[in-house]
Amino acid sequence: MSYSIGIDVGTASVRCMIFDDKYMPIVQCQKSIEIYHTPGTQHYEQSSNEIWTAICYCVKNCISTGNININYVKSIGFDATCSLVVLDEKFEPVTVSLSENDERNIIMWMDHRAGNETTEINLKSTESCDDVLKFYGGKISLEQQPGKLLWLKRNMKQNVCWKRAKHFFDLPDFLRWKATGSLERSVCSCVCKLCYRSSEEKQYWDEKFWSRFDMNDLCENNFEKLGTTVRKPFSTSNFDLLSKNVAEELGIKDGIRVGTPLIDAYAGALGGLACKSPVKDSHLTERLVIVAGTSSCFMACSKKPVFVPGVWGPYYDVLIPGLWVSEGGQSAAGKSIDYIVQGHIAYSELKALADQENKTPFDMLIIRLQELEKKHNTANISFLTANIHMTVDFHGNRAPVADPDLGAVISGIKLDNSLDNLALQYLAVIQAIAYDGKHIIEAMTKAGHRFKQVQICGGLSRIPLLPQIHADVFQMPVYICEGTNDCVLLGSAISGKLVADNATDVEHLLNEISAPVQTFIPDKNMADFHNEKYTIYCSLQQIEIFRECDRRGKGYLDAEDMKVASIRVYGSKMNKYEIERLFSSLPKDSPAGLTLDSFISYVQSFDKRIDPEDQNRETFLAMDRTCKGFLTKEDFYRAFEKLNIKLSNEVIDSAFRQLDVDGDGRVSYRDFDFMMNYDPNE
Repeated sequence: MSYSIGIDVGTASVRCMIFDDKYMPIVQCQKSIEIYHTPGTQHYEQSSNEIWTAICYCVKNCISTGNININYVKSIGFDATCSLVVLDEKFEPVTVSLSENDERNIIMWMDHRAGNETTEINLKSTESCDDVLKFYGGKISLEQQPGKLLWLKRNMKQNVCWKRAKHFFDLPDFLRWKATGSLERSVCSCVCKLCYRSSEEKQYWDEKFWSRFDMNDLCENNFEKLGTTVRKPFSTSNFDLLSKNVAEELGIKDGIRVGTPLIDAYAGALGGLACKSPVKDSHLTERLVIVAGTSSCFMACSKKPVFVPGVWGPYYDVLIPGLWVSEGGQSAAGKSIDYIVQGHIAYSELKALADQENKTPFDMLIIRLQELEKKHNTANISFLTANIHMTVDFHGNRAPVADPDLGAVISGIKLDNSLDNLALQYLAVIQAIAYDGKHIIEAMTKAGHRFKQVQICGGLSRIPLLPQIHADVFQMPVYICEGTNDCVLLGSAISGKLVADNATDVEHLLNEISAPVQTFIPDKNMADFHNEKYTIYCSLQQIEIFRECDRRGKGYLDAEDMKVASIRVYGSKMNKYEIERLFSSLPKDSPAGLTLDSFISYVQSFDKRIDPEDQNRETFLAMDRTCKGFLTKEDFYRAFEKLNIKLSNEVIDSAFRQLDVDGDGRVSYRDFDFMMNYDPNE
């Protein structure tokens, strides 16, 4: 018998789970951590000391509660949010707060203080044709560290923060330093959050990038402040051992292996890929893992780099050795549910009822929805919100619009303060999270990713109705971990075990673990309903984009506004010829730009100049309306019917058989592209 410990530092709590040698959970513990928010600002801060104290508490509690023999604990792994930790030369906390309190030495991932600095970085990088932005969906995000570092340098008193700061850590790397004393950093954090360059050819800190923004001092002594040595995932060294002092704090033995630190979403992806796939013979690159909590991350692996406008990545070698990772995301997923449910006037009534029945508020909402379903005699519970629509950009849009200032839109709400109304809004926000997810999947599929299934892990996977609604919206199988298992903590524990075992074939180990799952099969009868609501979802988002881009409240978008709007909608800026062509096509009696109606019409009919391969991909995606990544015979029937092309089923069947070379009932994009480009005269 041996044990592996997984530690997860989330937004509002620290969690610990201990696994046996078959990766089954034995015991877990959770402890809340403080979030310091300055009212009226976008500043969110935490304390590294408090986080470490909470970790020590959770580990000791698990050892005691689970009656674990510490002689059999072989490894420990850490994951955390991508928050920025600042320490001085003696490794003491350095304030990042305008309060100048040194205990508040972490800028949280959700902190949006560095809007101006991030915009400047994106503009200068674009002007200098720096291809670094290419690997971040076209622009650096507020959730990444460059803008925050520049904000600290410019906005905090030099002798209070910047001159005192000698070590900047992404939070996962801070935890490994705390456990081992090693100043080595992980490729995961450095590439994803600090613009470290990584490809098949080489990995390096880019001095030109940092120097462009007056941060040359970060380049000194071979980037000592950011990390001179950056380690590949799950590689081993003599510095991976738990120190004696820390072992005493944790209540375990020193000398055990400490895993590669991971950003929490990447730990969730690793744990998710270790779960048993409900789709036979699917490769890691065909499995989308959604790590869903306060925010959500859409993690996709690929053998070749796939560039998706508005989606972070592709990042090389940050999770599975030799593979690239794309990371879509939702800035407010679980937070959107909290906002809608807890902000409703009937929430206190719901909470009291849940306490009385010894159930969770979510359980009570499901009971109420089931009663409404029965009362209105609907065929599916989702039909209850046919006239309620919303988007979930309450904290901006992370992907694929990639706009931190975008707001949410709600339509169809009436003067109703009842529990029934609260239940309907709860259902509507879950649907909206799924529609937003579909938007991300469409962008990733359009760029070249191909998915056969989706796994949802993290806290939201346990929210009633959420997995099934996602399956119905995506029209793909969705699966979650069974029972008490947790993909994020599992991934963290696996990271420690991989280092302890000096494992080289990560994919083989993940397939071996094959943790049990619960599968949700899509209801085909719900596809049309959700497609209609998804169309409305996109329109509401376009209305909000129009409102935001109409910066002077003119009621129309001029040429400069359209350059910004095109980036929001398409992920690339329209050039002046496209702008001139668009405006010359407007009616002569129209205002000096696009009104809301003409903007929405243009977006819906947009047809960029694309090469034949792109045209083929667009046609393929139009036929693959549920983003499966392949075409079935039913897709062919539907396409010919929509185009009003009258062919017999025999003719369509024959054409499909010629494309379906292996006879599995599926036509891949490669086969489809070959058919579209086939020239019988060649």
